Amino acid sequence: MEKRRNGRMTLIAFSIVCLTMCLFVLAGCQNDTPKPTTHTVSLYETANATDPDSTVKVSHGDMYTLPVTPVSTQEGKVFLGWSLVKGVDDDIKSVKVEKPLSFYASWAQAPASGSIFAGGEGTVADPFRIKTVGQLEAFAAAVNDGNVYADQYIALSNDIDLENMDWTPIGKEDPEHPATNNSSYNNKAENVFGFGGVFDGQNHTIKNLKVVKNDLDRSKNKFCALFGIVLPGTTIKNLKIENVEVNGYVFIAPFVAQIVNATAGTFDQPTTLENLELKGDAMIVSLAGNGCIGGILGRAELNTSTLTIRDCKVDVVEGSKITVTGVVEDGYPRSTFGGGIVGNAYGKAGTDMINCSSNISISGEVQGIGGLAGLFWNGSISNCHVTAPEIELKHYEQDKWYDSHSVGAFIGCTGRLDPIEIDAASSCDTTIKAYVSNSSEPLYNNGFVGGTRSAASNELSEKYSGYNSTSFVQFADDFVFSGIIFENTYVAE
Repeated sequence: MEKRRNGRMTLIAFSIVCLTMCLFVLAGCQNDTPKPTTHTVSLYETANATDPDSTVKVSHGDMYTLPVTPVSTQEGKVFLGWSLVKGVDDDIKSVKVEKPLSFYASWAQAPASGSIFAGGEGTVADPFRIKTVGQLEAFAAAVNDGNVYADQYIALSNDIDLENMDWTPIGKEDPEHPATNNSSYNNKAENVFGFGGVFDGQNHTIKNLKVVKNDLDRSKNKFCALFGIVLPGTTIKNLKIENVEVNGYVFIAPFVAQIVNATAGTFDQPTTLENLELKGDAMIVSLAGNGCIGGILGRAELNTSTLTIRDCKVDVVEGSKITVTGVVEDGYPRSTFGGGIVGNAYGKAGTDMINCSSNISISGEVQGIGGLAGLFWNGSISNCHVTAPEIELKHYEQDKWYDSHSVGAFIGCTGRLDPIEIDAASSCDTTIKAYVSNSSEPLYNNGFVGGTRSAASNELSEKYSGYNSTSFVQFADDFVFSGIIFENTYVAE
């Protein structure tokens, strides 16, 4: 009897184990359910379509080639291409289908006879479109011929590869109305041909930008960038540049070389650089002299227009670098500044740098060099980050400084106006190399902001830094003063 009972118990236990295993197997089978064999591709063929004009079934993993043109047509409009995002220009030819997809046709007003653009009317709703290298070149030529495009909208409708051609920057000095005393620092809107509208890259990328001017003649070697000269009140946004080689004498950067000054009352609108990204390989070089060289912007010279630099990023590959070579003229170094985002933000009305970051190394004989800005005259820094491998301030051989000769993880030197405000969300992780003749000499603001600019400091000195900037910078109470490694490059004779 006992053996029979034990046998039944064993059988029951065995049955439970088998049942449990079967349930696990069934569950596994459910998780291994084959993926759908087809997906739906929906085509919205007109600009304001709320329902797809047509749908097709495509096998999972297959390449789907989109129609060259939509079946539907729009009178007076030109078809620009298919996009995965409604309201954004693009030109997708084919795609691998691994899930349901919707494509939207992008349309623009048909270009007028003789137009240099792919379409559009220059309005916010229907901007002038640029799709090709040739159209981008024609746009540059139009600006350089005096077309400002004030209050007009330009949009990039495609990625563009410049293939390292010698790029002619958009904007130049007006040869018929030169700047006062032939000084680029006195440039105003009335003596330049510059862009003055809104340029929206629509998150497209311009690849392989090359602006190389090896002529040391200063008059032939300025404004080296995609946009050579930009007017106050301009907006440039939503653009990426990948792989750059840019060098020249003065005002050098991948995106904008110089934002010029203007007579008060004529250009008081805010100026904005927004959502710009530099990536890939970047070699940005000032050959000799007052470089004003940056990873996004070379120099801003604004008296009445505020400048906002928002959501701009320099995220380049290892080995990329900004190099500034100083020069001494008339007994003192020229005004030379280098920064990861902007070389010289000279803005009396104020510059606000928001949500920006840079990882590019910077090196040079300069008056001010910093991970974000070489000179930051006036304004605020919010949620900005520096992760450059190194920021190196090299020693001038001459002993006579015109003004400060300084370095900072964020800012090389300030302008001694209203205090610059830096919030607690900003941070850095970098190595500062600097020539410090006295190893006990303190770094200003714990190395985050260097000296201050002042023409009154024209005196003999072997210090790397200018006047103490502590009184001209206001950090948030909970700002963390860390993340900097210091290396003293002074070598005693």
